[in-house]
Amino acid sequence: MKPTASKTMSDNTKSDWYYFRAENFACPPAIIDNRTGKTICEFDLADTPRCEIDDNAQLIAAAPDMLEALEGILTLIQESHGVFGFHLNGDLSDWSEHQDDINLIQNAIAKATGKEARNEND
Repeated sequence: MKPTASKTMSDNTKSDWYYFRAENFACPPAIIDNRTGKTICEFDLADTPRCEIDDNAQLIAAAPDMLEALEGILTLIQESHGVFGFHLNGDLSDWSEHQDDINLIQNAIAKATGKEARNEND
């Protein structure tokens, strides 16, 4: 039985964000929503090395895609009983063996959506 779909943050951010930077600094580097053309955020050039701006901007531009991927992985985990092939003998590896990784996924989603992080081991 498939769980009922609920609206997620990635439903609200489904878009193609990209990093725009003018080579001559005619305008501040920014993350742009390719669908709407609107600026998501701009970066202050004062006291920040360009390589740091580039790294941060690329990570921010990828955020909606990463959130969608993590939500998809978590749904897959919730709809299955484990993973085959993890153990060399071919036995099913129950998801409880991977709880630390699942917690990382859940906490990353919680951070991205502004919800409280949870830890299944607590």
